[in-house]
Amino acid sequence: MTEAYAHNREYLLDELRRIDLLLQQHIRAMQSLWRKKAESQWPGMYISDEEVNRILEQGAEPEPDSAGHPSAREAELEALRAWSEKIREREQES
Repeated sequence: MTEAYAHNREYLLDELRRIDLLLQQHIRAMQSLWRKKAESQWPGMYISDEEVNRILEQGAEPEPDSAGHPSAREAELEALRAWSEKIREREQES
């Protein structure tokens, strides 16, 4: 049985974590699509993948093998599904 949310703050923090996971997933997808186009069209005028990753990891623990490999993407999707399910269960208990 899942623990109910004791305070709205707990729920909001869980939702923010879920949004972080969604953003990471979308950023990784966009990086692979736009990397070559940006390098050829705007040399020196775009934010590199390394810069994006450094910005995303500030204040967060770095995730191993998060370079956009299929295994990392699957792990991100699974984390997102698990987090969403946790939120749903706790909402039902609240």
